[in-house]
Amino acid sequence: MRNGYGHRRWGVERIVAVVVGGLAMAAVLGLGLGWLVQYLWNVTVVKLFAFPAITYWQAVGLFVLAKLFFGGMGLHGNGHHHRRRGPWGARGMGYERCGGRHEMFDRFWEEEGEKAFDAYLERVRSEGREPKEPGN
Repeated sequence: MRNGYGHRRWGVERIVAVVVGGLAMAAVLGLGLGWLVQYLWNVTVVKLFAFPAITYWQAVGLFVLAKLFFGGMGLHGNGHHHRRRGPWGARGMGYERCGGRHEMFDRFWEEEGEKAFDAYLERVRSEGREPKEPGN
């Protein structure tokens, strides 16, 4: 089933699948990254600086500390993931910054948009020039 913008709606099964898949990916990545940090530490730091070898859980703790100090756990600045959206999305230009233009655009498109676009296409084709496809 699709909403008014042509996007599929999220059903309960899809949400459960995404949550379970995300948890499985997090577990696999956590195990893999812990092992990688342990291996790299024990191969390089132990031999270069004569530090003691570390266990898997110490490596996981070291990785978490490094992410907190240097990476911020994937969050940027204000604690939100930055994701670019379209001009009317909640981020990017944003509803709060576009001065209500999105409401006017929505109203225009409902009242005149499709008819105006069809008239444009008809005019361009009657003049003998084909409209270019996006990206060309």
